[in-house]
Parts: sequence; C-alpha cells; structure tokens
Amino acid sequence: MNIGAQAAAPSAAVARPPAHGGVRERGSRYAQIVLRPENLESTQGSGGRPMEMLTNYFQLTIKDAQPFYQYHVTFNPPMDNLKLRKALMYQIPELSNKHIFDGNLLYTPLRLQKLEFDVKTRREEHVKIGLVLTQEVAQGSDQFIQVANILMNEIASRHMNLERIKRDYFNPNKSITIPQHKQRTRGNQTEIAKELVGAIVMTKYNNKTYRVDDVDFKTKPSDEVELKSGRISYIDYYQKNYDITIRDHNQPLLIHRSKTKIQGNTVERQIHLVPEVCYMTGLTDNMRSDFRIMQDLAQYTRQDPEKRHKALLGFRESIMESSDATAKLDSWGLQMSPEILDVSGRQQPPENIVIKNGGSFPCDARKESFDNITRKNFVISSAEINDNFTVICTAKDTGAANTFLETVAKVGPGCGINIRGGNVVTIRSDRAEDYITAIRSNETNPKIVVCLVPNNKKDRYDAIKKHCCIDQPLPSQVLVTKNLNPKKAMSVVTKVVMQMNAKLGGELWSVHIPMKKVMYVGIDTYHDSGSQRSVGGFVASMNDLCTRYFSKTTWQPSKQELISQLEVCMTDALKQYHGNNGYYPDRVIVFRDGVGDGQLLAVKEQELRDIKTALSRLPTSPELVFVVVTKRIQQRFFLKQGSRLTNPPPGTIVDTKVTRDELFDFFLVPQSVGQGTVTPTHYNVLEFQTTLKPDHIQKIAYKLCHIYFNWTGTIRVPAVCQYAHKLAFLVGQSLHRDPSPQLANLLYYL
Repeated sequence: MNIGAQAAAPSAAVARPPAHGGVRERGSRYAQIVLRPENLESTQGSGGRPMEMLTNYFQLTIKDAQPFYQYHVTFNPPMDNLKLRKALMYQIPELSNKHIFDGNLLYTPLRLQKLEFDVKTRREEHVKIGLVLTQEVAQGSDQFIQVANILMNEIASRHMNLERIKRDYFNPNKSITIPQHKQRTRGNQTEIAKELVGAIVMTKYNNKTYRVDDVDFKTKPSDEVELKSGRISYIDYYQKNYDITIRDHNQPLLIHRSKTKIQGNTVERQIHLVPEVCYMTGLTDNMRSDFRIMQDLAQYTRQDPEKRHKALLGFRESIMESSDATAKLDSWGLQMSPEILDVSGRQQPPENIVIKNGGSFPCDARKESFDNITRKNFVISSAEINDNFTVICTAKDTGAANTFLETVAKVGPGCGINIRGGNVVTIRSDRAEDYITAIRSNETNPKIVVCLVPNNKKDRYDAIKKHCCIDQPLPSQVLVTKNLNPKKAMSVVTKVVMQMNAKLGGELWSVHIPMKKVMYVGIDTYHDSGSQRSVGGFVASMNDLCTRYFSKTTWQPSKQELISQLEVCMTDALKQYHGNNGYYPDRVIVFRDGVGDGQLLAVKEQELRDIKTALSRLPTSPELVFVVVTKRIQQRFFLKQGSRLTNPPPGTIVDTKVTRDELFDFFLVPQSVGQGTVTPTHYNVLEFQTTLKPDHIQKIAYKLCHIYFNWTGTIRVPAVCQYAHKLAFLVGQSLHRDPSPQLANLLYYL
C-alpha cells in the first residue's frame, strides 16, 4: 500500500471589512452571502470558559498596505484562443511578469501609466492590447483572496514541486509505502468486476481521477483504438504520449463513462483505462474492516497537534528556503507570518444527561461520553415490547439466537426496557427470500423482527429492509451472528435492545433544554446508488425532550444536493407537531447538512424560501433559524497548555478571526478523539429571525450533539442531522423508494 504525503495547506487569514445584510455581486467568482443581521451587534457568543489556541492559518499581509490593481483587457483584433491571449500578456515589459490574467481580467501590484500596447503573435500578426483600470483590490476583499490563492498555488506547483490532485497538493518525494499491506484484486471476472466497479482510480501519468463504471474483459492493451490521427494500440499510445511501457498485454481495461453537454444535449462517451497505469484511491470496505491495516495507516494519517504544528512550520520553512517562492511573494509585496495564527475560544460546560423520572447522569468531562449509563435503569420511557418480538435465523444459528434471547433478558430490564422472552423462527437457508417468507407468514404479529444473518451480504440486507419498510411496515433489526460471541455479546445486545426500544417509539435519554415549544429539523441528502436520483432525508423533533421524531423523504435529479419538496415536508411536520402537542411550535430551528459553501446562495434562495412559505400558512408566526452544518473542513485548532499543544476539549467554540465578518458562523468541537487531531464542525447561520442570541444557538448545537440514540456520547453534528443522514442513507442504499408513511413517527432507520 502506498499513501501520498499531503502538503500542509494552511489558509491565509486576512482582515475583512465589516458587512451587513444582502448579497455581494453575483458576477464575482467568490461571491459570498452576506448574512449578518442588522439587529445583531455581534455574532459572537460570550458564555463559557475562555481558552487560548492556535489554528492552521498563516497571516498573509501586504507590505505597507499596498493594494493590487484590477484591469479589464481587450484585444484588437479579438482573440478567441485563451492560451494565446495569456501568452501575449508576457510581451508587455511594463508588467515585469508580475501579473495574473484569466483571459479577461488582469491583476498586478503595479499601477500602470501606459494602458495601450502593440504586440506580435508568432505569425508576426500585430495585436493591440488595451487595459482599463476597473478597481483597486484592497487587502481582505474577495479579489485579494482570489489573487493570494492563485499565487500560493503557483508557488506550490512551480517552486515547491508539489503535485495537485483535485484541490489538494501533495509532495511525491514524501510518499509513504506500507509494504506489509499489498492490495491485489483476485478472483473470477464477476468477483473482480464487483470489487472494482464504483471504485475511484487515479492515473499515474496526469493525476486525474476516474470512477470505474465497468470492466471490459474483451478488450486488451494490444487492441487498437480509433483517434483523430488514426488507429493506434493502447500500448503504443502510452509509449508515444507518456513514455510508459505497458508490461501486461492481456489485462482487461477499466471503463469510465463520461457525460458532457453539447448544445444542450447530454452526450456519453467511454474512456478506457489500463489498470497498470492506475492507482486505486481511498479505502475499500474490506480494508476498513481490517484492524491491522487501519492501525498501521493511523500512524501516518492521524497526526496529533504537536506533529501538525511541526508540519505547518515545516511548510512555511520550505517556502522561505525557496528563492523563487520568496521572490514571487516579494514581487507582490506579500508577507507570510512566521507562526500560525493565535485564536481565542470558549468551552461550554459539560452536559448532564436527563434519564428516567427526571434524573440526571453526568458526562465524562474529558471525553463527553456517558457509556456507564447502560448500567443504570436509565430509559426515560420504554416501548412495551415484552415478548412480542421474533428472532429469525437459520437452523445452524439457533444457538446464537438462544444466546441473544438470554442476553436480552439480562440487559433489557437492567436498562429499564420492558422486553423479555421472544420467539425464534428457523428457516432453511440464509437466502433473502426465506427471511422475507418467515416475516410475512409469522402469525404472532410481532412488533419488531430481529434477523440473524451469517455475514454482511448487501443484497440480503436490502431485501429485508425493503420488505419491512415498504411492503410490510414493521421495524426490523439485522444482526450478524459473529457479533454474538461471548466477548462481545453483552455489549452488542445492549446496543441492539436500545435500538429496538428507540425504533418502537421508546425514549432513551435527553439533555436539559430550557426552551420549550421548539421544533428542531435535520435535513441531509444522499445520492441513490441504484438509480439516477438523489434522496433527501427530513427529520423533525416532535417534543421538548427531542426524543420523538417525524420523518419524510423526497427525491430530486441525480447528484442534486438541493431539495425541491421542502415546503411539503415542513407542512407535514408542522401538522404532525400540532397533532401531537395541540399547538404549533414557537420556534423552528433547522440544521441543514450536506451542502458546500458554493451552494449557500442556492440554499437560501430555494430551500429557505420553501420553508418560509410553509411557515407563512400557519395561524401563528414562529421564529426561524436556518443553519448549514459542514463536517468536511480544513480548519484545526490546537489548545495551548504551557509549552505543549493538545486537542481542545469537547464543547470548544471558536467564533473570532477565522470566521467571516459577512457571515454569522462559528466552529464547534463536540467530541474528543483518542488519536490524531480533533476536527471541528462548521456552522453557518443563513437565517436568524429570532429573539435568541448567538450564545443560544451555539449552546443548542452542542446540546443536540448528545442525543443521538445510536451512541452514548457526543457526535459531530446535531442529532437531527444524523437521523436525517441515516434516513437518506437507508433509502438511497437499500430501499430506492419512499418508505411506508406508517413508519413516519418511528426511528426505524437507526
């Protein structure tokens, strides 16, 4: 196994001018939604214990506050060729190669006196270039960020010899080989295709990534392909164009289907790839389930704060040691700070978990977990399961079924869950059809079924879930028998019984939330693996304790993140809330997961609009807060403890310096990690029509991370977000259709 050493890619922290209300110009490549409400003096909170930290940002400033200049460029006669336009700009001596040109706009640190130039093409054709000064680019503006990014990318690729793969830069000279784990794909054609289809490969010759859509066993590298220049074999093509010698002339080819739009029509073309010149990327399910592989990988991929800090300083040092890189920065008047950025944060106090009869259970302040809660009679309310559940298994797994029932009788009452007995139904084989027949013909009409299966075979799992969620609405649990071994049985069955209770409407635990009459909503999107559509998961809380939920799914075109039916989902949720409580909520707080920064404007204009439309039809006027939650971010924080750097504790909030003045955003560290550096979660508030303060929404976000019933501890996002993800994942991976409305008030997707 070979992994690349990713170059430290710290962000440039710059001071930004304050902004209020509205949206920046739509034409800007880096247009940002400006969402700092006028009635808020500050988007920063104040509660919690103050802490001093470092973050993976370097301050990038302009010497003497010298601005950049933006010019609009015209060519006479007009030049359509972008490469030629860029090449002609280098013939202007006044620019001294100190410029960035995208084909229309020119950025330079120089204020030019002369604005018209005569240049020549290679064919001695005369071209007139005209410049018009359009604006000064001030430090901290969007254009400044754009120029700084281009310059840093140029330094990384040209002067530090880093290779770009998608959006990240890697140092090929520092790649790490793990020789004890050599991955090979073996088996018959069906097995090979099953393992490779859906994988992402990267070509060795240009670092481009492709999704494998099929494997062509009939075509070989020695076969010829038709190009514009004539027919050529794959072997000769790679030798001629990339100086690569293909050794295996009989290997099958990988197929990637690329879709492009030509004059409004979608055209599909096939790209054939030779496996020998491709790297497999990512980790397969088999690799993830191999403890030894993951343990050895973690030595390199999970760096603690001390090592990350050292790597960041090493990155800056390598820039300073490159004369070309420093010359490039100096020519633009840019300075890079010698140390990463200091930032202040605050830690929220540990939460107490609300349990049975209004009691409380303290969280481990260091880990913010409450694993020991299962040793107490803690369940807030139990579903009346009793002996009304069925275990289905093959004859050879009868022993495992009995072990399951015996363990259920021990752990269930201990947790406060009314469960005992149960019955076992044996089937002839482990085929999906046999499980479904047993469920369908079961005369005891159980409240929930538990299917014991010999392995994680996906098509069987999908068939069981499809039957129980659509054809015969019934909460179900699928459990692999190997997890019932003596060492793991008690722990595994405890979690299963808790899930069974939650799936039948029982309430496990909660946290103290002073605000009442609030409906919390989680929204997420998943791309359906079995069709050309995407599924949206919508989950809304139905009570003050956030222990009961309503769910609904919606569909949109393939790969589309935005959900078009939110008005219907919100309307149905509000009706259900009113039916459960006898009143509508005073506040609706929405947490939207699964969208990137580039989609914020579209989310505001479509999804937020649909939610407002649904709320406007109520006889009351609930307050509305809409928050976008992002997990995959680059920001990291390191807590100062004397001369050492450690991970910030759970509950840490950062809402200064690395946040944007034109947005209402903050970072929250909800968890602790045993290895590496903890990753914070980013919250971006797009709507804040409420009397609440920033402190309130920060505290609410942290509290909701505690009440996900699949984990006795905090998770990275508010529980409603994770429930929405689980719902969308189940429907997109296994069901491929809307689940039965009869299950809408149950957490059947846990």
